[in-house]
Amino acid sequence: MTLKDEKNDQDRPQWEARFRSAFETAGHGMAIVGLDGRFLEVNESWTSIVGYSREELLALDYQSITHPDDLALDAAHVQELVAGLTRFYAMEKRYIHKRGYIVWILLNVGLVHDSDNRPLYFVSQIQDITERKVMEGARQQTQTALAQAQKLAQLGYYRWSRSQQRLLSYNEEYLKILGVDPESIAEDLPGIEPFLHTEDRQRVIQAHRAAEVQGKGFHLEFRIVRPDGAIRHLLGLSEPESASGDPPDIWSGTVQDITLQKQQAADLQAYQARLELALETAGAAYWELDLTNRTYTPGPEYYAILGYGPDEATQDFESWLALVHPDDVEKIGLSHLLPPNDKAKHEVEYRIRSKNGAWRWFLSHFRACAFDHLGRPARLLGIDFDITEQRKHEAELTEARAQVADAARRAKIAFWRQQFGFGALVWSEAAEEITGRRAAELPATTEDLLKLVHREDVERVRTTYVQARARAKAYDLEYRILRSDGAVTWLHEIGEIEQAHADGSVSFSGTMQDITERKKLEARLEQLATVDELTGAQNRRSILAQAQIELRRALRFKHNLAFLFFDIDHFKQVNDRFGHKLGDLVLSTLSDICRGALRPSDVFARYGGEEFLVMLPETDIAQATVVGQRLTAQVRQAVFSVDPPLRGLTISAGVTAIRDADDTIEAMLERVDKALYRAKELGRDRIEILP
Repeated sequence: MTLKDEKNDQDRPQWEARFRSAFETAGHGMAIVGLDGRFLEVNESWTSIVGYSREELLALDYQSITHPDDLALDAAHVQELVAGLTRFYAMEKRYIHKRGYIVWILLNVGLVHDSDNRPLYFVSQIQDITERKVMEGARQQTQTALAQAQKLAQLGYYRWSRSQQRLLSYNEEYLKILGVDPESIAEDLPGIEPFLHTEDRQRVIQAHRAAEVQGKGFHLEFRIVRPDGAIRHLLGLSEPESASGDPPDIWSGTVQDITLQKQQAADLQAYQARLELALETAGAAYWELDLTNRTYTPGPEYYAILGYGPDEATQDFESWLALVHPDDVEKIGLSHLLPPNDKAKHEVEYRIRSKNGAWRWFLSHFRACAFDHLGRPARLLGIDFDITEQRKHEAELTEARAQVADAARRAKIAFWRQQFGFGALVWSEAAEEITGRRAAELPATTEDLLKLVHREDVERVRTTYVQARARAKAYDLEYRILRSDGAVTWLHEIGEIEQAHADGSVSFSGTMQDITERKKLEARLEQLATVDELTGAQNRRSILAQAQIELRRALRFKHNLAFLFFDIDHFKQVNDRFGHKLGDLVLSTLSDICRGALRPSDVFARYGGEEFLVMLPETDIAQATVVGQRLTAQVRQAVFSVDPPLRGLTISAGVTAIRDADDTIEAMLERVDKALYRAKELGRDRIEILP
């Protein structure tokens, strides 16, 4: 033994006493662990961290209370320590508390050797970091949720330095909104100013400068021009950070792409203008009645017909009902009591008081357009025609036949009379114009008249005639006849029993009015509600309504359902180069191509602008992809007749399909929109799938 060894032996008791004291009183956990992993000694702090007593821990090894997912990494560190590759190691790991929950700890481990450098045991220092990990996890979840919310809302965020005149930071959505590829940025992005539309540049810059001077936030709408030439409408908001000096140097802001909302608003305004013009021309007005909330929402023409101004219109159903003639209130209430799942068209005539106190007659055509969970009608949609003049003419028919005959000619109303029994039909002059036949060719008997009736209406008209004569009862019906030139004319016929004549005979008489134009208008208005006027495809509202029904059917019968969403690549360049007239031709021609390539059961709709949505019932995602490939190929080969001819047009598309019983139309449309966005990001003229 050397003098040094002898001195070490003399100092060892004192050193061990100090170590023992430090071991027991340490504020963090400490443990001595054998080479086999068993606990040889632990302090009180360590027992409180994992919930085991000292005796319980000395009967265990560290592996038995370590989280399974952390064992491999911990063992690897131990092997490196024993092999002499490192002097100690530190790691964050999880222990399983005696009560079963997870405890996060910061572990520092060293290896003690004997005088011959042989490993003896491990000394571990353990710090409880569970609270810190929980806070980190919560912060990460918050940041992830915020980033996801910004992405879903297409909300770009940035921080701007006024003194440095540059961006300090921004999120991924900010660059997407500007149409900038992150990899193309060679230096700090100087901000949104270089992208501003020339017509908006001065206004936006002045708003920024004024806000900086006043130290107040602002918000405004403006346009930008992306690097690819696309114009986008943005909503920008900016606020100064109060802790960044006086005046504020750092500004936080957001930008949101509202181009689609702008386009939808413009499309809706244009559609409403066309609808209002059509209704005004026809002397008609549309309305909606919410049966649940008892709210009545008429179009602007409704109260205008009655002479009321916009500020006098009401949306309260009871207030509207107070204007209805007392004798017609019950009739209207009964007409609105439709049976469950009734989608048929109904009608009711009623009187309503105009502003000058006069009563006006309205003919209301309506049907249920929404139902509750029990199938009961929840909302009615209708079109009312002002038939006051028609009613007046009918009244004048009884009072002054001669005057009414002249008015009826102008209104395309024919009068007829037939002796009860087998008498011949006698017609007014207007019948020649309505039927397209000369007086000598007009039908002489009811059977002759039935020969002119459209074959689909014959039995209904015949039954009405038979019942009316058998019961001596008036009737009112609409049907079609074929004119001599083959054209179809809609007639509104009213028949009634006349009082007994002087000779005691009784006759039938009535009116026959040409309502072809009215029928065309009704069909046109119904078409406007479901069909895109330019392309002939279904519109967005129509396909979304059908999609809900198709999804319920697919879920009920466990069938496939897929969606294909595409738009025309660089369509703006087509409009800019050839004009909107050709752009409209491209849209309508593309719609014809798509409809020709799809099945009758598929639903094809113009979703907005140059975007189109295809619903594919009984179709899985692989089959939908094949449909998309067929469409992209046919569009790519199409030639549009201009000078010179336009060819090589392409589309980008996204495909998705129903996932499970919890899937929704909203979720599917969001997925297919993301797939389309990905297709455009990856170079266009392609199909991307998002299951």
